[in-house]
Formats: sequence, structure tokens, C-alpha cells
Amino acid sequence: MLRPEVCPEFFQPTCGCDNLVHSNECDTYGAGVDVNHLGTCKLASPGVFACGAGFCETKSQYCVNTASDVAGVDDSFGCNPLPPSCGPEPSCGCIKNACAGTCKGVAATGLTVACPGG
Repeated sequence: MLRPEVCPEFFQPTCGCDNLVHSNECDTYGAGVDVNHLGTCKLASPGVFACGAGFCETKSQYCVNTASDVAGVDDSFGCNPLPPSCGPEPSCGCIKNACAGTCKGVAATGLTVACPGG
């Protein structure tokens, strides 16, 4: 882990291996801890859910977890916008994802699609 001297001033809540939410990935490393991709931190604010080390917005996004099939390389995580067809109570049925992954979750706690590596 390389500790940065100066971090950019943008807010992108990131979970650290100290189980604390830091203001961004750079600040996490600056605190002397690695990024925690397990999503075990307490939520950064209401209306969000864990997506790897980051957080997605429950009402407008879903999490995509793409598995790594390379030794030593972490899975990747990202927030994608929910399709307009999902409406106010999104479910896995409204997400048509190109990775053909499996979806889990409910509208209240967030939806996550797990994609195989490749």
C-alpha cells in the first residue's frame, strides 16, 4: 500500500479495512489502511447500499460485481443506473444485464448483479 501525500478533494465514500468509511479511496490509503471490497462498512448515509468498497444509491442504481479470474486481482464493482422501466420499486426482473449474471436483493436494500469473470 502506497500512502499518498495529497488526495483530491472529491467525495466518493470508500470502505477501508478498518471498517470505517473514508471520503474517497485516496483518503483510505492515506489513513494507512487498504480498501475493503467486502462491503462490511456501515452505510455512508441513508438511501445507499454497499457495492464493494463503494456505495450505490438504492432508488436509482444497482451494483455490478464482476468476478476476477486472475490470481491477485480483486473483483471489480460499479454502480449502474437502474433502467427507467424499473419504476419506483425496482426488482431483479427489470434489470437486463449484458453479463447474464445473477441478481439478488430487493428495492429497499439495493440490487446487485454478480457477473462471471472472463
